[in-house]
Amino acid sequence: MKSSGINTINSLLISTVIIAFWVTMNFLLFYPATNGMGDFFSVAIMFIITEYTMLIAGVAILLLRLFKVVKSGSNFLVVFAMETNILIGIFSVFLYLMHKSDLIWLNRSLLNLLIGVLLFADFLLFKRPKAIS
Repeated sequence: MKSSGINTINSLLISTVIIAFWVTMNFLLFYPATNGMGDFFSVAIMFIITEYTMLIAGVAILLLRLFKVVKSGSNFLVVFAMETNILIGIFSVFLYLMHKSDLIWLNRSLLNLLIGVLLFADFLLFKRPKAIS
């Protein structure tokens, strides 16, 4: 039986690889598009789709954890939603500070950061107690 720490590290590594692959594919496939709407239009659309998808997934996972349907905080889906939502939020703050996005974009993305931080707090604070052997 795997220990919880190894399972958590595996989940973090796998989710990091998936996120890196998703970002790389988005920039390789959609960044070169220049279709009259601007150089960054297709990348922005993919970011918005990712942002809303992960926001819905994060809220759903948070509710599932709250109602104890998902028992383990080291579950891959919990870790993936946590990491992705935090990265979306941090990336949006970075874009705003670099004057590449507006305040509306930032406000919408801060909800992702909040959901990611709540999942992270749940991940750290509410671990199931280990059985004494």
